[in-house]
Amino acid sequence: MNSLSVNTQKTLSTRIAEARVGATIAQTENEKLEAGIRKLWLDVMNFCGQKIEPEVVELGARLIVPDLKRNYPHMKAKELIVVFQEGKVGKYGDYVTFSAKLLMEWIRQYSTSQERAEAIKQAETAALPEKVKTPEDQNLEDLQHIRRLAYEMGVFTPKEKLESVTSRVLRTIEEGARVWIFDQAVKRGWLTISANAKFAAIQAAGRQMLQEWGNTTDREEKRAKNALMEVMEFERPTPDIVGKMSELHQKVFNSAVWIAKSNLVQENHKIILDKTEQEINKLLPLQNDARN
Repeated sequence: MNSLSVNTQKTLSTRIAEARVGATIAQTENEKLEAGIRKLWLDVMNFCGQKIEPEVVELGARLIVPDLKRNYPHMKAKELIVVFQEGKVGKYGDYVTFSAKLLMEWIRQYSTSQERAEAIKQAETAALPEKVKTPEDQNLEDLQHIRRLAYEMGVFTPKEKLESVTSRVLRTIEEGARVWIFDQAVKRGWLTISANAKFAAIQAAGRQMLQEWGNTTDREEKRAKNALMEVMEFERPTPDIVGKMSELHQKVFNSAVWIAKSNLVQENHKIILDKTEQEINKLLPLQNDARN
């Protein structure tokens, strides 16, 4: 409590945060508190041009300390510096002369101020240990994400021919969500897709793509359409077969696989949703036990 320098570049919240270190008022010796208060008191009197009466200042500081320890034991002693700094420039109201009664009013307003409450909250939040996400936490988060997306399956329209650029972008986002769900469902063993079913889904996706392209006159789309038709000539266009083809053939094949996965999730979303609910219901009690 010996420094009276004011850094005007710092915000009030910053100065409060910096003051909230060290001993509390209850932990500080009476003599030390009295000496600090006397110095701050004299600074205020000089600031407002009030006649200095040392004996009044000494008596006032001695009388205030018991009240401070009784009413504000957990306030940091250094916070009194902020109280004086703010009070003397009119933060807590206009004044002509300084007195012990006025100081207690300044402290009361400071102790209940929003700035102090926010500084304390920020300090407490910063002191909390960072939560480390466990595999179980990530699993629950993934399951909840799957459930949310699966609930939305009914509003998706992947098989419609969408003309506008915005609609196509939205469809791509929706299909991406379903592809992610498909990979999760297969990894978790919720869906078992036979080889025949997989190739049938890819063929169906290819026909869907060809239908959407229709009689396109766009040069790039015509090239992609021809490449897809060549891929579709194979009853089972495996990645190995397609891998020996051009980059364009591989691209249209991967697009067909993407749409196939999306459609399979659309067809099986109720199964996926049921499985998700079962897994979450099994996992939540374990998470709660671990936290308790």
